[in-house]
Amino acid sequence: MSLNTEEFSTYLTDFRHELHRFPELSTQEVETTRRIRQQLDAHQIRVLDLPLNTGLVAEVGPVDGPLFVIRSDIDALPIEEQADVSYRSEHPGIMHACGHDFHSTAALGAAIILKRQEAQLLGRVRILFQAAEEIGVGAQAIIASGALDEAFAVVGLHNDPSLPAGTIGCKGGPLTAAVDCFAINIQGVGSHAAKPEQSIDPIVIASQLVASLQSIISRNIPSADNAVVSITQFHSGSAWNIIPDKA
Repeated sequence: MSLNTEEFSTYLTDFRHELHRFPELSTQEVETTRRIRQQLDAHQIRVLDLPLNTGLVAEVGPVDGPLFVIRSDIDALPIEEQADVSYRSEHPGIMHACGHDFHSTAALGAAIILKRQEAQLLGRVRILFQAAEEIGVGAQAIIASGALDEAFAVVGLHNDPSLPAGTIGCKGGPLTAAVDCFAINIQGVGSHAAKPEQSIDPIVIASQLVASLQSIISRNIPSADNAVVSITQFHSGSAWNIIPDKA
């Protein structure tokens, strides 16, 4: 498939709208995966045979060169779309509210451009279409598949709808990398709430971590750069009068 710049832009826009119309939740991205694979096949871009239930990994360049990775995500959120657009979600209660339709399309576009230049590449470029980012398990599946074993660098992006169209960066700042999510499990020793001296209280420990994690930004990131750490879930305890044994 050979497209000029204008045709290529229209082609990618149409594909993004298609993904937006048919969003799928985390671990359920069967049709999304099929649609992406169909486009990769149309451009003779090889897809690796990896043990992934949904999502996929494509690759261009010489098979024995150094490995560089481009990462995107493909899952949607359990949100009812309110926008009145021609490509509005056709799946009730599900939409690409976080822009993964755009991320996937951008990665597809990069893969197609790189494929056109494959003969000039000095190494491999692997393109990840990661499933289940929104529930925090998709990255582990990619890592377990071995897709990143030889990578010397991984890059990705996240859209920011508050910026003007065509702008790259964080409200005028530099484009920065992002870690999707991580979990901390704290093991303590439970006891009755009236006997805290018999416990190792995981809630106290975890609370200190919540406060201390904020210093990652305030004491490690230059003031001219942009970054954020958000604690989005905290789970511990099952009764009002018991100090739990984990958080």
